[in-house]
Amino acid sequence: MLFFFLYFVYFFFCFIYVFFFFNDTATTEIYTLSLHDAFRSMPQENESISWDGDCIGGFANGKGTLNWYINGELMEYYSGEMRNGWAEGNGIYTSKDGTQYDGEWLKSKQNGRGVQENANGSAYDGEWVEGQPHGQGTYRAPNGQIWEGEWRHGQPLEK
Repeated sequence: MLFFFLYFVYFFFCFIYVFFFFNDTATTEIYTLSLHDAFRSMPQENESISWDGDCIGGFANGKGTLNWYINGELMEYYSGEMRNGWAEGNGIYTSKDGTQYDGEWLKSKQNGRGVQENANGSAYDGEWVEGQPHGQGTYRAPNGQIWEGEWRHGQPLEK
C-alpha cells in the first residue's frame, strides 16, 4: 500500500496537469486547474494515472503517454508532447467511449489544426483556438449531414 501511495505522490509532483472534458459540440478540452491536475480535485475512488515520459523541474516534458485508470481499467489517455506539465505541440487524446482528438495543443487545449471524432459519429476537422472550433472547418453531424465554413468560439457562422 505504501508503494501505491508513493507512486501517486511521485506523479503528483512530477507535473501539475489536466483533466479532460468533452461534450457533443465537438470540443474535447483539457482544462488545467491548479489542483484539478491529472488527479482532479475530486478524484474518483480508485482513480490513478501513469506518465511514461520525462519530467523536468517537476513537470512532464517531452513525448510520452498519460493514462487515466479507474479500478485498473484504462478510461482515457493522451499521447503526445508535453511542455512544463501542459499538453503542447502535437498529441492525440482518446477516451474510453471512442472520442478522439488528433492535432495541435497549447496550454492543454486544442489550438491550431486538428480533427475530433466523437463517439456519436459526429466529427470536426479544422482550426481550433482555446479548445473550441474557431476558423475554417468542416463539421459532420451524427446523421452524416456536412457543414463547411467559418467557426467562431465553437459556433458556426451563418452563410
